[in-house]
Amino acid sequence: MLSHSDIQRRVNSVIAELLLTDTEMALTFLDLADTTRVPENRTRRHKEAKKAYETIMSLIPKVAMKQAERELLDQRLGRLRRRLLKAG
Repeated sequence: MLSHSDIQRRVNSVIAELLLTDTEMALTFLDLADTTRVPENRTRRHKEAKKAYETIMSLIPKVAMKQAERELLDQRLGRLRRRLLKAG
């Protein structure tokens, strides 16, 4: 049987992976916004990317990540933040 600390480590690992995946998803939304010719779709994709960013930022304090995971997440969030600011 797993100990509480083992379970917590596994949960943190899964959440960290989820956050990393969500940053890639948000960046993909921005890629789609950049390539669409339909203004409504562009606006929708920007909103989706912004919502993903806000959700990720709200979850970060609740999870203990390994240093390598946090560094990768910070890199992706930096890229996401810059692209969101550029998009307006």
